[in-house]
Amino acid sequence: MDDNLTTMNVTAGVETLTITGADSGAHLRVCDSAGRAVATLVADEAGNAHLAIVPDKHRVLECPDDFIGALSTGWPLPPGDYSVIEESVTPAREHGPFRVLAVDDHPHPSLYVQDLAEGYAYLTVRDGVSLSIMVRFPNQQLYGPAPWPTVIEYSGYSPSDPDNPQPGTLIANLLGFAVVGVNMRGTGCSGGVFDIFSSAQAADGYDVVETVARQPWVLHGKVGMVGLSYAGISQLYVAATRPPHLAAITPCRLSTTSTGSNGPAGSTTPGSPEPGSPCGMQRPRRAAWHGIRPALTQVTKSPLPISAFAARTSTSSAVVGPSGFSVRCPRHAG
Repeated sequence: MDDNLTTMNVTAGVETLTITGADSGAHLRVCDSAGRAVATLVADEAGNAHLAIVPDKHRVLECPDDFIGALSTGWPLPPGDYSVIEESVTPAREHGPFRVLAVDDHPHPSLYVQDLAEGYAYLTVRDGVSLSIMVRFPNQQLYGPAPWPTVIEYSGYSPSDPDNPQPGTLIANLLGFAVVGVNMRGTGCSGGVFDIFSSAQAADGYDVVETVARQPWVLHGKVGMVGLSYAGISQLYVAATRPPHLAAITPCRLSTTSTGSNGPAGSTTPGSPEPGSPCGMQRPRRAAWHGIRPALTQVTKSPLPISAFAARTSTSSAVVGPSGFSVRCPRHAG
């Protein structure tokens, strides 16, 4: 079909499909390579729709209850080819196919050739989304010129906020590290859709590590990761993807249970981590835990001098509320 007949745009990411520019309220049927309908999305007022979780059987996903139902019984959108059919026009209009990526579908290394200077900027990941970053160099009067040992703080808080450096960033800078604060997709000034502990977040972390490690001001071409709570948990997911240039992680203040973390009076909500799961991260999506332990062993054998940061765990958690919603966070400057 001729996609020029509409302004609708479909972007395939890591286990996700994101649609923009559709008519408000349009019904958009997503079909797999065999032509089977996996779900029908309803575009919001801005003409956006997002699919990350496939329900156990075809259904229309329009309101939060629909997404909660899909999350509780479904699974992540499998990698492969998909088409999107606009059902609200006559005749129905088909777009695609679009290739949904797997976490291990690494981009061409040329993607990682991005010049990052000190200060605020954007970093592009494999599906074209731009993540806001803040590069902070150490005090050169104390630690000399580049290259410096370098760490990344990656979370949905405000690590890329120029006026609000996070605790891990402050400590690392004082100890002579260059630090790159990165806001996850759909948070802060980053583009994309936020979905807590998603495969896209893990893949983005891989791309961030490989891009930062190639900067001329990075010592030995290797980087580490720092941060607590969400910025600590995210390190486990990134390490599980085994970025070749990730030397060490220092995850602090991880969640061991979800009790008291996900709802009023300690109640859990659909899609929240289950009590007793590894670091409170178990969800109705493919778990990355099987890859974390060997990844931890591998990265901590690196010579990167990052041992000043002591990794520790507690029962506190940064995991709040249900996940699986399509939260559109616009990219903006400043």
